[in-house]
Amino acid sequence: MPPSVKGKMYRHLFESQKNNRKKPALHFVGRDITYGQLFNEVEALCCAFRKYGCKKGDIVTIALPNIPSAVTLFYAVNKLGMTANLVHPLLPAEQIIRYATETKSKFLFVFDKLADGYISKLLDCPVPIRICQAQDYITSFERVFYNLFTWRDRRNLRKNRTDYLKFKYFRHEGARLSKYMINRFAGGDDDVAAIMHSGGTSAEPKSIMLTNANFNSVAVNTKRAIVGEKAREKDAMAMVLPMFHAFGLGVCVHTVLSGGVKSTLIPRYAPERIVHYLKQGHITMISGVPTMYRGLVDKKEFNCRSLKNLRFAFCGGDMLTDELKRDFDSVMAKRGSSCVLDNGFGLTEVTGVFSVNKAGARREGSCGKPIGEDYLIEAFDDDGNMLERGGSGELCISSPTVMKGYLNDTEATEKTFLDYDGKRWLKTGDLGFVDKDGFIFIQQRLKRIIKVSGVPVFPAEIERLVNTLKDVDECCAVGIEHKLKGKVIKLYVKSSAEPTKLKKTVKEFCRQKLDKWSCPKAVEVLPELPKTLMAKTDYRLLERNGMKKFVQEETDNDVCLLYTSPSPRDRG
Repeated sequence: MPPSVKGKMYRHLFESQKNNRKKPALHFVGRDITYGQLFNEVEALCCAFRKYGCKKGDIVTIALPNIPSAVTLFYAVNKLGMTANLVHPLLPAEQIIRYATETKSKFLFVFDKLADGYISKLLDCPVPIRICQAQDYITSFERVFYNLFTWRDRRNLRKNRTDYLKFKYFRHEGARLSKYMINRFAGGDDDVAAIMHSGGTSAEPKSIMLTNANFNSVAVNTKRAIVGEKAREKDAMAMVLPMFHAFGLGVCVHTVLSGGVKSTLIPRYAPERIVHYLKQGHITMISGVPTMYRGLVDKKEFNCRSLKNLRFAFCGGDMLTDELKRDFDSVMAKRGSSCVLDNGFGLTEVTGVFSVNKAGARREGSCGKPIGEDYLIEAFDDDGNMLERGGSGELCISSPTVMKGYLNDTEATEKTFLDYDGKRWLKTGDLGFVDKDGFIFIQQRLKRIIKVSGVPVFPAEIERLVNTLKDVDECCAVGIEHKLKGKVIKLYVKSSAEPTKLKKTVKEFCRQKLDKWSCPKAVEVLPELPKTLMAKTDYRLLERNGMKKFVQEETDNDVCLLYTSPSPRDRG
């Protein structure tokens, strides 16, 4: 392994801050946090964790949007050799608590604006709770302007739990002890840095273990492939992708901070906010999913002179259509920008990003080439034999970014890997081929995963839950095309019950049990579900039929909600 990718993720931050103490590391709600300030807060949090008995090997659950405390908590956890269990903050409370308890977490960090919606359920959580607040980093005026005050429910939590503590007090406790700074770095390359929750090859949600070496390899190779060997003085990455996604943590946070660049934290995606940050010079690079770029292109405010400041735009998380690329590139060209929308390929099991189409190395219809010299990808047949270049089969990856495995699931881990020619290869679940020049082409998914606003949704999980309802004989969840979201969920139900009442029951049940991306936008009751010749539900036929009947709706934003005012302004 090259020396540049060795060590803990924290060590890379440590080395970066030594030469950039006064340079902005994070930008949040109109103000900069320097590398020096960031480093000092990480050290204070390390002391706080030690005060409460945390040690190497412990797990801490972090269910936060893109706010500064999410970043500082992660690096503090990493320095002490602990593992960050990164959870989507908009998941149902039961699921957040389950992720925290199943991993035997020492603490659960949640966001006050989101936790207020399920405070009563947190009362029974067996894991000690820490409440993080955006106002820890902003002035009183900004708190009022952004409507970031919450009082009543947190008082109830404080009365009923002796282990409740506000994040700022947790941080202050550590700051008082920071003169006894912890100089040793616990753990090493192969230690699990983060647990992320996504889908495995069985299309069921899995807890994925990613190591320090995984993320460091992404940081080093992404910087070379995308940013360049030397970042510009005023470069700044728009951190729209959340930290609980491997790409968000690996590229928008770790690559940026280890390279001495600024990351602009955007907890809630809104096209007008991207435009504002472009005008203020807080963004020169963007990474996001197709639905985000579609929202930008469709917003007339995006077509502004400040686009000249944008020098890099990367699209991942789902397939980039030719139409969207043409639309984005056309807007940029009209404004005199040389920036074009690059696409790539990756998945959580390989730490988010694996390949990219970039300037001077693009091929129409492909997902580009691997970003590292030791990043290998080939197509394999059903018997586990490597195919000749150009042959179509399941794409498999061997690289330093491949996950350690699935948490507490040895059987699923073994099924996901194959051994060939002395190397360990991860099965991606994607059918495709690699051409003679090394460009990757995806033909179709072999596993049932539906991307809703770039978020993976697992039909099998929806079907499993809905099938527990007494009036449901059978059901099938499919993805229906949607202009803004990419796809939304439609649910077909086999039942003899009264359709109108059953539809209402199913939708309400899904709202209670599933996250918002998995909730069906439409439910259709049928006397029978179509079957294939193998007597399995013909979900592809249902998808085609659903396309014809589905009427698209105007939808709200699917990114972590922080701001409640329609278009808040930052201080410049």
